[in-house]
Amino acid sequence: MRIGIDAHILGKKKGGVETFLFQVIRQLAKIDDENEYVIYVDKRHTLKQEQLPSSFTIRVLPFTNPWFQRLLLLPYVYRSDRLDVIHTQRALPLWGCKTSVLQVCDVDYKTNPESFKGTVTWIKSYLFRRSASRSTCIATLSNASRNDIVKYYGVPGDKVFITGAAVDPSTFYVDDQAHDFRFDRYATLDGFVLFAGLLERNKNIHTLIRAFARLRARGPEFESLSLVIVGGERFETGTGYRQELRRLVEHLDLHDKVVFTGYVPWRDLRMFMNRARMVVCPSLAEGFGLPPLEAMACGTPVIASRIPAMEEVCAGAALLVDPVDVQGVAGAMEQVLTNEALSKELVRNGLGRSAQFTWEGTAAKLLDVYKTAYELGRGT
Repeated sequence: MRIGIDAHILGKKKGGVETFLFQVIRQLAKIDDENEYVIYVDKRHTLKQEQLPSSFTIRVLPFTNPWFQRLLLLPYVYRSDRLDVIHTQRALPLWGCKTSVLQVCDVDYKTNPESFKGTVTWIKSYLFRRSASRSTCIATLSNASRNDIVKYYGVPGDKVFITGAAVDPSTFYVDDQAHDFRFDRYATLDGFVLFAGLLERNKNIHTLIRAFARLRARGPEFESLSLVIVGGERFETGTGYRQELRRLVEHLDLHDKVVFTGYVPWRDLRMFMNRARMVVCPSLAEGFGLPPLEAMACGTPVIASRIPAMEEVCAGAALLVDPVDVQGVAGAMEQVLTNEALSKELVRNGLGRSAQFTWEGTAAKLLDVYKTAYELGRGT
């Protein structure tokens, strides 16, 4: 097969989706010596041709607008590069691309619509549903996400395949050097609670900030804690939300206790996760949830939302909470800080749980989806 992968998102610091693509491309290059690949990127991509086998070709597209790339340009490259299968992100081109694997990590604009408003969301809803209908196969990350895709896009369940995601053990691990790491470039930090992820409304960071304020009010032993918020913004949802969060911090008089770092390199993120007293993931909607697994791999206790994807991924290795219950989130943080037996249990279970997910296994499942799409495309 000749397989094309739409990887326009590489180099754009877009969180879990970018991590997924980068890792599966690396792993496909290791496990697949039968097929040829063309990886479509723009000039900001982070791949290196010399680190890929000769069966992999990096093709830099001449335009940077992702909608133009996906909707209008890919049909031409599908034909000119003689592809058998093309793997696209969320949306298919308006024409062509007969045999396709559509990557749908979540449908959060449907499961959590209050976080996504405006005409752009309506257009996405129409385009994504149409793409799901036209695709040969759909790849997603969890059973929870698969159920949402079937429900909201009206596609048959046997069209949607679960590949999962994973943690890179060479990036996220228990790092003894974390205690010597200097955080001066971000802020002066001692004990802190950590959030890691894109600054999007559906990540529910506003509830975490309110819960952190409640925690500090519960006793002087919590007053020295800081809340560190690591992550950049997504263009269409992030800018206004960041300002809203900063206003909330000022309103709660937490300006010297809440640190926004913006995007940080992987090594620094590992250090943050190793040094944190806990990592809190209070999302209102997720398709998978990589930060909980990454924190677990670093030997750090995790508090996560009691939502289907988090329940599926964490599987008893995290303390689950109602994400809209401010007092409940504050209470869970207090438990982790004061109950040493609970904290140790979360660390132990988390290390075991994170080790169950590998990128090689994810890539192998995705390769099976490519093969299925190819056979379906041939009508066999």
